[in-house]
Amino acid sequence: MAGANLLRWPLIKDVLLVVQPVSAWNRLAAEPRSVPFIFFIYFLPVLALASVAEGAGLMVHVQRHLAASAINRLDLSKVLAYEGLEIATLLVSVLACAIFIKMFSNTCSRRNTLAQSLTLLLHSLGPMLLIQLFNVIPGINPWLTWSVGLLLALGALYHGLPRILQPDAPSALGLFLGSAFVVCTLLFIVRLFFCWFLFRQFRPLENILSVFTMKFF
Repeated sequence: MAGANLLRWPLIKDVLLVVQPVSAWNRLAAEPRSVPFIFFIYFLPVLALASVAEGAGLMVHVQRHLAASAINRLDLSKVLAYEGLEIATLLVSVLACAIFIKMFSNTCSRRNTLAQSLTLLLHSLGPMLLIQLFNVIPGINPWLTWSVGLLLALGALYHGLPRILQPDAPSALGLFLGSAFVVCTLLFIVRLFFCWFLFRQFRPLENILSVFTMKFF
C-alpha cells in the first residue's frame, strides 16, 4: 500500500521505475490511468524541471567553456525560447515513437492502441528526465546525463512493455528491440540537432530563436 501511494508522486515514481521496476510496473498496470493524466501529472512536471535544470546549466555553467560559440549570444529570453523549442520537438518525437511502437505491436497477435503505447513511453521516459536534473551541476557533461538517462529509460521500457502491451512471449523480445531502436534513434536525432546548434552556431535555429524572442519576450 505504501508503494502504491509513493507512485502518485512523479519524481518518486521515476525512482521506483529504476530501483524496483517490476513491482512499480505491476502497480502501474493494475491501476491504469488515462494518457492526459499521465502526461500532465507524471510526465510534464518532470519535463519542466529537467528543462529548468538544463536552462540553468546553459546560463551559468556551459557558456564559460564555449568561447566564440552561439551560446554566448543567448540571454535569458533566448534560453527560454531554446528550451521551449526543445520541449516541443521532444513531444513530437514521443508521439512519433508511440506511433511506431503501436505499429510494431500490431504485427503481433495482439492489437494495441496508441493510448497504451503512449502510457508505456511516458512512464518509461520518466527516469531519463529525472537524470537530466543533474545538468545543473557545474562541469557535468550533458551527453553523460543523456546517455545514462537513455539507458535507464530503456530499462524501464524493457520491464514495462510486457505489462502494458502484453505481447505474446515469442514476439516480446522483437517488439522490445524494435521499440528501443526507434526510441534511441529519434531521441538521439533531437539531441544531436540541438547540440549541433550550441556547438556549431547553427544559424537557422538561431534565427528561429530570434523570431520567438521578438514575438513572445
